[in-house]
Amino acid sequence: MRPAPLFVAVAATLFCSQAPAAPAPQKLPRYGVFVYSSLCTEKESGDAAGYRLTLMRYGDGDHIVFEWSEGGLYEASGYKVALDEKTSRISFTVDTPGAPQEPAYTHSYSGTISSEALEIRDNAAIPGRADRVPRARDLSRKMDSCPERKGPP
Repeated sequence: MRPAPLFVAVAATLFCSQAPAAPAPQKLPRYGVFVYSSLCTEKESGDAAGYRLTLMRYGDGDHIVFEWSEGGLYEASGYKVALDEKTSRISFTVDTPGAPQEPAYTHSYSGTISSEALEIRDNAAIPGRADRVPRARDLSRKMDSCPERKGPP
């Protein structure tokens, strides 16, 4: 039994008229230095807030310098850096300073990375919460003021 011409025409129209998929974010080149930053200046205190991650992709592997704010701006080298070329998943560990007279503690981060942005999660924080950190392309630009917070502090 042959399919009805109307059925074939409708099926072909539905199949061919689907909206094109959104382009996938571009993956990072294998070699280079890539900076992602959400750093801004708090209006009240003048302190930096946010994250900055510098990913250095060399022949001997991937290396990270990670900066974050907790009042002041802290910096640590990431270790156990893993970047999956197929899925663009990234993970790394940093040692963060403890309070005065206390030892450092370890923090693990994971997320996804592309040529446009980094989505990063602190693995010890609220599940599902991720921060989007855009790629910084103009490294000569001064930090902007942080946006006004809405809602309770």
